[in-house]
Amino acid sequence: ISDNRIGCQVPTQSFILPYDESYGPEAVDMYEESGRTAMEWQRNVVDAILAHNDDGIFTHIMFGYAVPRQNGKNEIVTMVEVWALEKGLRVLHTAHDMETAKKAFERLRDVMEGRGYFAKPEEKEGQKKAIYNQAFGREKIALKQTGGEVTFKTRTSTGGLGTSYDILIIDEAQELDENQQA
Repeated sequence: ISDNRIGCQVPTQSFILPYDESYGPEAVDMYEESGRTAMEWQRNVVDAILAHNDDGIFTHIMFGYAVPRQNGKNEIVTMVEVWALEKGLRVLHTAHDMETAKKAFERLRDVMEGRGYFAKPEEKEGQKKAIYNQAFGREKIALKQTGGEVTFKTRTSTGGLGTSYDILIIDEAQELDENQQA
């Protein structure tokens, strides 16, 4: 018996539209600059999430996945968020519980710091600057040079009204109700 059991790297069930191109490899490369390593199944999911057509339009306007606890599913979201920050996109990351949103913020902050982004870099050549808002309930990461930002919020029926985002991440989607979805 091998000690390197990794299990099945493709979903038991899935419905993924056919695609030829994806920003996924770029997102994984950016993520791995932090010193972390994506697993094969995570690469596959990121590829599908960031699949696009010849015009750069996402193949899937909605994408969901369910993975048992403690198996690395949140790292997929982090890979997408890192990519979105670098591409100047605005992301709203919502969660049912504030602790979940806070953990997602901390995970993305740690990855960005691993990639060389610091809130207050010393004036050294090659250092990159990110803006971190760590006030409880108002967590946000922004890159001034690209305009990309990821805002972390808990879900309410009025949360996010009056603002627009390029990507909406619904963490803990099993807790999403109709009012919040509207």
